[in-house]
Amino acid sequence: MKKNLFLMLQIVLGFGLYYLLASIIDNTFILLAAIIIVGVVIILIRSMYIRNESDVLEILINPTEHFKVIKKHEMKDPNKYNTLLAYGLSYTGEFKEAQSALDDIYYKDIKTSRNLHYSYYVTKLHLAYYNKDRELYGQTLHLAKEQNVFKKVGVPDGAFEAHLLLLEGQSERAEEILKNVIPKVKKRILVVELEYLLALAYANQGETNDSKAICDFIIGRKHPVVHTTLCEKLLESIA
Repeated sequence: MKKNLFLMLQIVLGFGLYYLLASIIDNTFILLAAIIIVGVVIILIRSMYIRNESDVLEILINPTEHFKVIKKHEMKDPNKYNTLLAYGLSYTGEFKEAQSALDDIYYKDIKTSRNLHYSYYVTKLHLAYYNKDRELYGQTLHLAKEQNVFKKVGVPDGAFEAHLLLLEGQSERAEEILKNVIPKVKKRILVVELEYLLALAYANQGETNDSKAICDFIIGRKHPVVHTTLCEKLLESIA
């Protein structure tokens, strides 16, 4: 409802701006040029001040601060809050809590936001992966790709294929995809996740030295996410 009102307001302001400029400028070509210039300026201003609220988690890898930042949405926009909460919890390894938050989301309300849409699907993929549910993971991945969930936020589709391959025991294929995808990923928290998967793929193939090197690297950065803990456990298992 709030988004519809905002859209209507933008339309009204757009018409108002058009008639204001039309009353000042007589030349049609100059009028069109002026409208285009104003439109470009507005887009640039919006891009400077409107950012993805998950940046604290995705770029700074700071779950604690992420949970503080999203708290403001708890009452005024529960869907947004629960989506971002579930997303953060899925990266701290609190999967039961993530599922609980996910269950409280009204999916239709978040489809219009590409970042929320991404967070929603990634959380579902995380839960399916850690529950080792190959069928659910495959179905969820297919739906996400079908809706261009990853492409819309600049994430390669292949970024979430390795999980399924590892669940299916195809570690060599997972390794190939991860080596190709990791350099293309800009979300730092996703890079850590994929690096862990690469370490796991190496370990599954008996390439323990490569696996240990990656795990040591991840653990050394001390990021407070589940993949740091998983690397510690992986090191213990191959020691």
